[in-house]
Amino acid sequence: MRRSMSFSGVERSAQVHGDDDNMSDDGSQLGEKKKRLNLEQLNTLENNFELGNKHEPERKMQLARALGLQPRQVAIWFQNRRARWKTKQLEKDYDIMKKQFEALKADNDALQAENKKLHEEAYSIPIGVEEDMVDGFPYEVPEEYRSMPLLKGRAAVDMKVKVKDNRNVDECVFHIVLDGYNAPVIAGNFVDLVERHFYDGMEIQRCENV
Repeated sequence: MRRSMSFSGVERSAQVHGDDDNMSDDGSQLGEKKKRLNLEQLNTLENNFELGNKHEPERKMQLARALGLQPRQVAIWFQNRRARWKTKQLEKDYDIMKKQFEALKADNDALQAENKKLHEEAYSIPIGVEEDMVDGFPYEVPEEYRSMPLLKGRAAVDMKVKVKDNRNVDECVFHIVLDGYNAPVIAGNFVDLVERHFYDGMEIQRCENV
């Protein structure tokens, strides 16, 4: 007696197990039209994301059942939303660091400009002294003094002095002319000390004529 065998059960089992291979990233089967989330579902997912951008699988299963979605859809939505959140955070951090860098650069540029100005002022101090220098000095300075500051010419120094114990005069200015022709070493040392601000704030010893 010949019996016929049905393979419908086997074919059905193969079809059921093959469904996982035909699923797309949003949880729908390949070939089917992608099911879009409605506004209520999106708002619920967004609110849950704000409470915590990482959810346990059980929590995602509960959300999927409550919203009538497949767990894979919920998992992928959280994955994509978390990726967008990280991108936003990186953009914010970049903007903050960029502003900090620009502020530091502006401060550095200001310091560089101030430093340049101070250097220019420092180098401009001897210019007034050098104006009265002569190309050919009338005599040779002894060799033991040549390493010292020398004034080969004339220079003028204005020294402002505050006067004490005098109600009529608060301060005065002494105009000092230095003769480097006759005393190049002494005049040179004096000019060097003036340029180094050696006399700034120094008290002048008063000398009375006898």
